Amino acid sequence: MKFQFLCSNHREWLAKNPQAALNAWRQNYQRSVDLSDDEDFVEAARHAGAAFEAADIILCQGWQPKPTAISQFTDAAVLLVQLLYQLREPRLAANVLGSTLSRLEKMLVGNPDQRRDILAGCARLQCIGDARAPGEQTHPAAEYLLQERSQHVLH
Repeated sequence: MKFQFLCSNHREWLAKNPQAALNAWRQNYQRSVDLSDDEDFVEAARHAGAAFEAADIILCQGWQPKPTAISQFTDAAVLLVQLLYQLREPRLAANVLGSTLSRLEKMLVGNPDQRRDILAGCARLQCIGDARAPGEQTHPAAEYLLQERSQHVLH
């Protein structure tokens, strides 16, 4: 499943600007934490999603040392999943978990020297998934999170 929290123009721009991508990850991650502390979980999830996409760009481009990029990617995914569970959106959370685990598992093949970091990220994600009870009721927050205007957090 492909998630889109950034508009395509912003995503392309970040892919060409390493410092901007790092700043986008840092700012959106922190903003998400702050909004979560204020219990504005829908906005927090939007910013966590933007941080997740920025971390994916950073990981793909190789601008950071692999352990740092893996950690940023995992941190953003964990935050986003926790917020989706808070919003009672277990299916969306499961999709984020599944896509993130799949991405990390694919990295194992081409990055044997990063095996420990990748497996640590997978373990963190698996713990989050295991901590949730099956059959949690959903909340209609997905409509707000994934509407066209809310996908473009940074635009």
